[in-house]
Amino acid sequence: PEFAIDALNLIASIKSVDKADPNRIGMWGHSMGGEVSLRAAEATDEVKAIALWAPTSANASDNANFYGGRHNSNTNNPENDGISPINYLQYISAPISLHQGLLDTEVNPEWSKELNSALLNEGKDVEYFEYPGQDHNFRNLEWDIISERTVAFYDKYLK
Repeated sequence: PEFAIDALNLIASIKSVDKADPNRIGMWGHSMGGEVSLRAAEATDEVKAIALWAPTSANASDNANFYGGRHNSNTNNPENDGISPINYLQYISAPISLHQGLLDTEVNPEWSKELNSALLNEGKDVEYFEYPGQDHNFRNLEWDIISERTVAFYDKYLK
């Protein structure tokens, strides 16, 4: 949650940047940055488009279980529900472009499928792409396909 506060402070400061347009704020999050982007978008409607590449789970318990004792997390902590972005998707107003490599071992590809389903169930504007044979960093694509899709998404919602 702390990184989302940093992102929200940055979003709030955009108005003070002469060449920035506070009406066209987009976020891009890869891995943990995806979770940060979701948290920020749940707290403000100033984000107008979100691209998520291989995000960590929107469920804090999934992350605690998957990443184990890296941070001495209590994986059975009931408070995880209260801090899980998956439980606050109704507050997101921005469209989302979600991308997931199916050979990802850094995050569980099922998490993106679950997030896509949850966003659709909330009636959110979401596009979802799966990349067979791709790892967490989409190395075999040479960035072409995923970058083109992401730029087109931002062009559609931010231009």
